[in-house]
Amino acid sequence: MLDQLEQALNILSLRQHTVANNLANVNTPGYTRQDVDFFGYMRQAFDGGEPVVEPQDDTVTPERLDGNNVTLEREVFALSQTELLFNAVSRFTSEDLDRLRYAITDGRG
Repeated sequence: MLDQLEQALNILSLRQHTVANNLANVNTPGYTRQDVDFFGYMRQAFDGGEPVVEPQDDTVTPERLDGNNVTLEREVFALSQTELLFNAVSRFTSEDLDRLRYAITDGRG
């Protein structure tokens, strides 16, 4: 379980970096936004697969006249969602480590 939690934190960190890059390029003509499919990764990981996660170009979101398809609202939402997920996974990881620590010390703290 700790391995999956560690991978989840790594993927969320990559997603945060990807979204920050999108925000940095919100006014760059011709820039195509990218995203990391965290939920798709987790589905594959818990099904026993070995998914490779890389930022993927968003070819669905319509482009503006300058060829850029980044919208500030979408990126702020993605950043907020990623932060909430990161905090939740961090909490699960901490609780899992606390349980291991308890077991190792036979409940003596």
